[in-house]
Amino acid sequence: MKARRKVSRRARAKKVRQKRNSRWILIMILLLSLVLIALLFMLAAENGYINLQKFGEKRERTEFKILDECSIIAGKLIHTIADEGVCKVRCKERCELLELDMESFNFTRAELNCHTCSCVCS
Repeated sequence: MKARRKVSRRARAKKVRQKRNSRWILIMILLLSLVLIALLFMLAAENGYINLQKFGEKRERTEFKILDECSIIAGKLIHTIADEGVCKVRCKERCELLELDMESFNFTRAELNCHTCSCVCS
């Protein structure tokens, strides 16, 4: 069996102090990093990179339909809103015109009639 080394009181006290110091340094680093993140967040909000007003307010939803102006030319039905892509673009444009964000859209294809395009902005 190996003989156990005796550790003096000074050595034990030194180890305890080192542990306390390392914990204190770690806590200080974490606190400083939190303060730095908070400052960066405030700076970004001040310069307009983050809009804090959007988080606090409830925005109203606006629903509307965009009419498909279809007509018969040479025996075929011609549509101004031909597919989902055109519907999405028109909805996005209308929402931006109202200074709102597009939330969703719904395109319904009709075979013998004009298509329907519904939009929701908030």
